[in-house]
Amino acid sequence: MERRNSCVSCERSVLRRRRHRLTQMFLERYHDYAVLLLQEIMPREIAFDGTLSICNPCWLRFYRAVQVRPVDDPLPQQVQEPLPQQVQEEEVQEIVVDVQQQQDIGLMTIPGYLRVSNTARRCVFQNCRNVPANAVPKYVRLHFFRINKLFIPKLARVCQPHMINNEWEDLLNEQIPLHENFNSAHVLDIIELYEWRLERGTQLDFENVEEIDDNELHFYTGMDKIQFNNILNQTSSLRDRTNSSATVLGLYLVKIRTGEPDERIASMFNMSRRTLERKLKIARECLSEEFVPHHLGLDHMTREDVVARNLTIPSHIFGGNQNEPAAILVCDGTYIYVQKSSNFLFQRRT
Repeated sequence: MERRNSCVSCERSVLRRRRHRLTQMFLERYHDYAVLLLQEIMPREIAFDGTLSICNPCWLRFYRAVQVRPVDDPLPQQVQEPLPQQVQEEEVQEIVVDVQQQQDIGLMTIPGYLRVSNTARRCVFQNCRNVPANAVPKYVRLHFFRINKLFIPKLARVCQPHMINNEWEDLLNEQIPLHENFNSAHVLDIIELYEWRLERGTQLDFENVEEIDDNELHFYTGMDKIQFNNILNQTSSLRDRTNSSATVLGLYLVKIRTGEPDERIASMFNMSRRTLERKLKIARECLSEEFVPHHLGLDHMTREDVVARNLTIPSHIFGGNQNEPAAILVCDGTYIYVQKSSNFLFQRRT
């Protein structure tokens, strides 16, 4: 008696594996597969009523056997006898040929575009052993496809640490497996991404920054909502020079974060290049005149602030009494760490 939860061919369990049920449709569509299966399990007999199944590895094994068999190599007559007589040979051959042609033309290449592996078993980042608990956001997938010509399929997953760190540009620097072939599901997924983009309208609505997803805001600006609002509140001149101060600030942060050309950023936010350049100029002037002096240079701190940050060892070495402690400044001329650009090409050229 055949076990319903086991593969008819290899007798392995199919409870947690992909399987193909042995139905009348299977018999009609994959006639040669069924013949090879019956030949393999002789003298056992099975019914194609949907109660039994074969695992996907066995199905692939039959597929390869059919592909490599010469056309003029007839199947054994003794194996064809158990098959139902109502199956028309001409119709079965046409169905098998049609399926094989679909499998041959199902893959395509898009010149200049690559894709990552379409799997949810591991994180999309190379050599990551964390649990891939999150789907890659749509805005990240669309950004990589438009800017870097790299397609991330819908099934791709990312772990929580990589999702929080938001260092997606590191994906371009890693030696991850890339593929050139695309199927119809990938093309449909790309169309759905652009439909989502068109329905969404403007890329980011900085005037309603609280409604923007935290990860998406950090992806484009490198800041969270609290940091964004702090800069906006400390630069009151933006409100004096424009009615959309949050948008002007957001565009400038996107520009210095991504390093994308003005034409591309203008397209993302549905405005002309001249309008974008005018807004960037306003943001740059307001930040340079009002925000930067309060956070950079020697004038943004008082002597008391410097003294309050003295460490124990420098205070002991450089002296100074407790009543009038010295303001200690240590200068290291090796380098000054700012932040690396998320644009790989721009970073490499500078």
